[in-house]
Amino acid sequence: MVPERSERIRAVDGIDLCIEAGEIFGLPGPNGAGKTTTVKVLATPLQPAGGTVRVLGIDALAEPVAVRKRLDVVLGGGRTAYWKLTGRQNLAYYALYHLPRQIARGRIDDLLTAGDLGNRADDRVCYSTGMRQRLVLAWALLDRGIL
Repeated sequence: MVPERSERIRAVDGIDLCIEAGEIFGLPGPNGAGKTTTVKVLATPLQPAGGTVRVLGIDALAEPVAVRKRLDVVLGGGRTAYWKLTGRQNLAYYALYHLPRQIARGRIDDLLTAGDLGNRADDRVCYSTGMRQRLVLAWALLDRGIL
């Protein structure tokens, strides 16, 4: 049984961010600081109780689909990779829908090396949490031409 909560918790209040287009941005902070809530509001799966949200000049509350089409968001935790596949296969599977095969092969190798995953690239994704996070970051960068 979950106890009822009579007070409202203000998870995020008064944030004003300016992140340039194409910039890779991290949001560090202690547990419970509102990092995930902030990202979920910016990426649109969560609506704020008040205020405005603009992403790349788009009103995220009025046009959430337009915002989602323009963002790559990487959240840690949860099952983020197909565990029956290798790291390389996970990236190749994603690339099927986003990149021509010849371009994908080189990008996958570059990203696996940059993420220090090259020596485990052909192992099933029974990776440590940090390695899975690096794989998901490579996944997010795969079609962006970064590196």
